[in-house]
Amino acid sequence: RVGGAAQIGAMKQVAGRLRMDLAQYRELASFAQFGSDLDK
Repeated sequence: RVGGAAQIGAMKQVAGRLRMDLAQYRELASFAQFGSDLDK
């Protein structure tokens, strides 16, 4: 497997932003799930 050092800078930026977005989405999704569980 080729490490991050071999990646192009732009590619790394995009991947980093995607990872952040995904993390935020997952956090939001689990929070929403928790909220709907409380409503029951």
